[in-house]
Amino acid sequence: MRKRLWIYALIITVLLSIGFSISTHSVFMQSAWGDFLQWRGIRYYNAKQYNTAVQLFQRSLAARERAVGSNHTVFANTLIWLAATYKSQGLYEKAIPLFERSAAIYEQSVPMNIHGLAYCLDNFADLQLSNGNETAAKALYERSLELYTKLEGEDGKNVAIVLSDLANLYVSQKDYTKAEELYRRSLVIYNRKEGSDNKKFVAFLTDFAELYKEMGNYSKAIELFKRGLSISEKTFGAESSEVADILTQIAKLFEKVEKHSDQAKILLERGLAIREKVYGTEHPDIAHSLVALGSWYQRRGHYQQAQPLFERAVTIYKNTKGEKSVSLQTALTHLNLNKSLITGNVQVKIVKVFRNSPAEKLGLQENDVVTFYDGEPVQNYQSLTQRREAEPLNGQPRELRVQRNGQEISVMVRPGLIGVMFQNEIKSQE
Repeated sequence: MRKRLWIYALIITVLLSIGFSISTHSVFMQSAWGDFLQWRGIRYYNAKQYNTAVQLFQRSLAARERAVGSNHTVFANTLIWLAATYKSQGLYEKAIPLFERSAAIYEQSVPMNIHGLAYCLDNFADLQLSNGNETAAKALYERSLELYTKLEGEDGKNVAIVLSDLANLYVSQKDYTKAEELYRRSLVIYNRKEGSDNKKFVAFLTDFAELYKEMGNYSKAIELFKRGLSISEKTFGAESSEVADILTQIAKLFEKVEKHSDQAKILLERGLAIREKVYGTEHPDIAHSLVALGSWYQRRGHYQQAQPLFERAVTIYKNTKGEKSVSLQTALTHLNLNKSLITGNVQVKIVKVFRNSPAEKLGLQENDVVTFYDGEPVQNYQSLTQRREAEPLNGQPRELRVQRNGQEISVMVRPGLIGVMFQNEIKSQE
């Protein structure tokens, strides 16, 4: 395919050099030009240079429409790529009608292009899941799975891909048993068909690891992450972007495991260094690393060190993914919270109370705002947890005061874990 595209490009370049106009000549030329533009668009898409990718896909669509019309499956395929690019930019309102139009073209093709339709529906489902529409996503995944199974059988490569995607949906619904079953099936099928030394298999491993992380089974999560890291280092090289991706994921897990928390910073810095070496300084993945490293500093109360990292991430996301991207909004949330932590304009909220915990027995509830501990104002959850961790386990109970629906409630808490999760929030401006 790549060789054919280069031949097309060479022919087109020669013809242009002698004054040949692509816009007014043969179907072959328009088709070849459309292929070449889409191929270039995919390269920019994979490099996460989305603005350029959008322009190339739009030009490819125009060439394809002149060559075969706007109801051809070739046209539908380019629609999918353009929709996927808009999705990556957070422009869901632009992506959705393109996916719908592409699916309609495949549905109406004679004979029906089953593979194209299944591929379109799987990608459309990914968008719906990202957009929080789990019901629509599930229906699309299941239809895609049905079509791929009809085409490939139950152990097809694309069947494995959709099973893994469907597992991601079950994770979002916290149906961990079903998700675990589907991840296992997808790994077995894909390994049998394609082997393990490829990006897709590594992605399955890391998604499976994220499930165990969500379940709190950190030992299994670390095992799967390390397996993915080993494959990536051997297959892609120790300084590859694939290795940097997994290092960042392991670092985020290590932050949850107290004995590994200091190692997290080392891994985050290594991942950032690799990404800067691979991509330069202006790339969305650089921003991902910056947000992760900034969060590490923020959670330890080092707000001044975190600030420039969040600021740089916001700038990169604006330039590469656009104003509406989810990634940009996440980085802005971190940045604004960090500014408030520096100025002291935050409150500490209880966001989870574990069942049968001391906190539940004391009557603490989710959304309680912590105001005082042992007679002193609580400024942020980091200072609160650091103070409690320094207390001897045989120490005396201390007073914790919270605000709930305008009323102040006081409880006496003993040293040690009490079974809650705290979160810093920016104080509302009244």
